[in-house]
Amino acid sequence: MGQAQALPGDNPVQTRMRAKKVAWKLKRASDGCTAAAKNAVAAYGAFQREYADLMRPRPQRPASTNPFKF
Repeated sequence: MGQAQALPGDNPVQTRMRAKKVAWKLKRASDGCTAAAKNAVAAYGAFQREYADLMRPRPQRPASTNPFKF
């Protein structure tokens, strides 16, 4: 709040109230980002648990013995 520029004609109380409103919205946005990150981590963990058998590496075919020539 201390870095906010006061508008011409504003008293210090109005400046602090305006900064407090913005800070409250930023806090809510931060909480939402934190919740989204937690849910993304949980979703990835669930995906790994449920599809672990499909994520195993498959055997690869041997490389072709006839390399391409021009």
